[in-house]
Amino acid sequence: MGITALALLVAPALPQTAEVEWFEGPFSNALGKANAAERQIFLYFWAEGSDFCTRVYRETLSDAGAVGELGSFLCYSANAAHPSGARLVQRYNVTTLPTMLIVGCDGRPEDALVGYVSLPVFTSEIQRIRAGTGTVSTLRKLADEAPNDLQRRFDLATKLQSVGAEPEALELLDSIRKDDPEGRTVIGAQLALWDVRNSITETAADPNDPTTYDLAPMYAHLPKIHPEPVRFRGWDWVAQIENAKGEREKACRAYEEAWKFIPEATVGDWGFSLVDLYWGMRDKLTSRDKAFALTVATRVAERVRSFADKEPADRFGMDDARYTEYLAEFLELLARCQFMNGDVAGATATIEEAIALQPDNGEFRARLELFKQGEVARK
Repeated sequence: MGITALALLVAPALPQTAEVEWFEGPFSNALGKANAAERQIFLYFWAEGSDFCTRVYRETLSDAGAVGELGSFLCYSANAAHPSGARLVQRYNVTTLPTMLIVGCDGRPEDALVGYVSLPVFTSEIQRIRAGTGTVSTLRKLADEAPNDLQRRFDLATKLQSVGAEPEALELLDSIRKDDPEGRTVIGAQLALWDVRNSITETAADPNDPTTYDLAPMYAHLPKIHPEPVRFRGWDWVAQIENAKGEREKACRAYEEAWKFIPEATVGDWGFSLVDLYWGMRDKLTSRDKAFALTVATRVAERVRSFADKEPADRFGMDDARYTEYLAEFLELLARCQFMNGDVAGATATIEEAIALQPDNGEFRARLELFKQGEVARK
């Protein structure tokens, strides 16, 4: 498998505020030194000519704070274009540059940061890894402590995949399929859903073109899914593919099915996206479709309203200002659905409420004028 270079522009070098102390010599020597000192290795894969590699080095790894966070690691730089670096790329199954791999003193990967990573993210992730939170070793220990816990096994498999340990990850996933062949658990059902999806894409004339997908196997599989969150994901995927195929009626019916099983935590974002999609094709919708969009928008707006008296920590970290903006956005969405269903008075009242929350929003005011005129607002 080839490496994906995220960009190919070379940025000019800037003054560095600090310098990582890179180990000089073969990687085998670095492992020996790390093993003797019981230190983990910070293994940085990069290539010249990659803009994202350059940015990570300039903006993240050259920061004094980042260098300080790496103080407990033995740091090793692997140029993917150099023969020694290429061997490490193959050894650790690196497919994207840059990749920052945390390796135990035994040479086994513990965690990974892939692609461009900003300084704040890098700092928090390195602190997490140093604490052993969510690393391969920790997740393996948790899985070993509860061998019948499929969620723990799945979490370990996912982490192993992220660090390039694909064979062991696939072995774990196969063990889940064996222990839950009928997909009674969420994890087992999710794997079964993935298997059907993969079979559809792999047998398509063009795996990258959804219009070539034969959805018959998925339609046959959906009634067999037991956990509702997974049934939601299945119907949502079908709806997206049918929409890509231009099968509007089939897509709308699939969205209705997905709505029946939607997890509460997903209602806001999914509902917003769906209603926005329906608004864009409102001229082609039936009265049933428009009524469904209004049902979704109403529930979404009610859910957002329910956060009004909660503390920021209980409303996704939003402070009062961000929450007010958030609520206004969903009220505007509801107003569009009311208008789409012929309720001009309701749409006008709702958009006026949104404007009261965001008086400087020109788009809201423009929408109000169109509602008052009884005209369909078009972007």
